[in-house]
Amino acid sequence: MDRLPPVSMRLESTLSQDTDELPEDEPEEDTVLMSRESSQDEREYGFIPPRVYLTYITACGRFLSTFYVLVAIGYEVVHVYTNFWLKEWSDEVGRSPDYQYDDIMSHYFVVYVLLSVITVLVSLTSNIVGKQAGANSRERLHREMFDCIIRCPVQFFDSTPIGRILNRFASDMAVVDRVSLVSLLAFGCDSSSLPFLS
Repeated sequence: MDRLPPVSMRLESTLSQDTDELPEDEPEEDTVLMSRESSQDEREYGFIPPRVYLTYITACGRFLSTFYVLVAIGYEVVHVYTNFWLKEWSDEVGRSPDYQYDDIMSHYFVVYVLLSVITVLVSLTSNIVGKQAGANSRERLHREMFDCIIRCPVQFFDSTPIGRILNRFASDMAVVDRVSLVSLLAFGCDSSSLPFLS
């Protein structure tokens, strides 16, 4: 038994003798406009406007962002001073008399160890604060993007494939998760601490 596929037909209006059906060869103007807009969905490359970074920093939280910048500057100061102290220590080796050598070397060694510990602690604090700020921004930006998608008109979902929407949403969140955070955290951390960020 061969079954015929079901046929959907629109009923004529009871108030008028016309149907509200459009001819098959003339799509609705709104649908044509929406599909034309969604087919031109392209990424932009090049210069990133400062307002994008400002939006990201605001999403991180103003307190955490400010604290992160201060800790990052503190890290750089301590790191440079540690290198300066190491230079002073190596210069002192040739200048110190033999009878004071042990006292001077122990002094430089203790200060260098303290500076190294402070550098590690400040770097750790910077990474933790940066991670927390990134988590705050991911949560807030994800929620705002989701709210925008949910509030789109139905015509948007009719004219844009769901796969494209999901792909763009996921790829944009991946950029927020990885690229934005690492580029901002690189401001305060040297390249040796970046592997801990991923």
